[in-house]
Amino acid sequence: MGDGVLMSKKKINIAHVGNDLWFDWKSDIVFGLLHAFADHQIDVTVSHNTFDNTRLNLLIGADWLSWNQQAVAALQSLEHGYSVFEVEEYCGGHLHRRDGWPADVYNEILRNSEFIATPYVANYREMKDKFQLPRGVQYTQWGFHETFRNPRISRSSAPDQPLLFFGMIKGQREEKIKYLKDTQGLQIEVWDGKGPQELLNYKLCKCLGLLHLNHSSEQQIINPFRLMRAIANGVPVVTVEEEDQDQYASYMYKVDAQTVSQQRIDELLAEADLDELLGRRASLSKNIEKLVALL
Repeated sequence: MGDGVLMSKKKINIAHVGNDLWFDWKSDIVFGLLHAFADHQIDVTVSHNTFDNTRLNLLIGADWLSWNQQAVAALQSLEHGYSVFEVEEYCGGHLHRRDGWPADVYNEILRNSEFIATPYVANYREMKDKFQLPRGVQYTQWGFHETFRNPRISRSSAPDQPLLFFGMIKGQREEKIKYLKDTQGLQIEVWDGKGPQELLNYKLCKCLGLLHLNHSSEQQIINPFRLMRAIANGVPVVTVEEEDQDQYASYMYKVDAQTVSQQRIDELLAEADLDELLGRRASLSKNIEKLVALL
């Protein structure tokens, strides 16, 4: 800058696509990326169901566009193009092996993007050769950011509510919960995320811990977003699932579904050392460095 010319700041818009409830559900992703990019002095904005023609748009929830040909056409006219941050499981050209979903349209969206980033090794391996993109397919492991700590979530008093499962009750989850409750005697509260989203903060204050369950035995990924939210705010997470390729399960306490008991859960979580877990956390700001270099 010695010649008096200021370098232009890199700019990006995180464009969430989906309904208002899904914005709430994906807010950990949206705001995690917002603050992580800002840590790199990126000029970053957020939009909901709109695109910014003055910036590269990074889409979260791009699969929603598969039903909207007008929106797909709008993507092609963006001056700075768009990229996709894929947070769903991509397998065999589909997301979650969906039936009756226009996968061909979605694959075209992916094929015309500048780059694809995903926090899942399984997605990366399937996409890296399938899509030949100007800036490639990038694996971006999810990580921790200080802004995940929520002052509304306090664990200062002993928990007086049972294990909490929150999320969509789909696939095998209902069957798994029924087995853990009826056969193994676990006390579990189920919250499907409908209703006031701030209610979740109260539940995280009071619950014994969070329960993680995959929706299918074929599922290759673990959702790291609600996991990081929980442990960042002092809530231990229990799972009956196996290790994953991304090592997100290493932040959880593993139990055997066939032998677990409520007493075992109580003892395990009473000894939970979240400081130790957080001590080996990955930094989201560091993990997105490759994406920053692409802007």
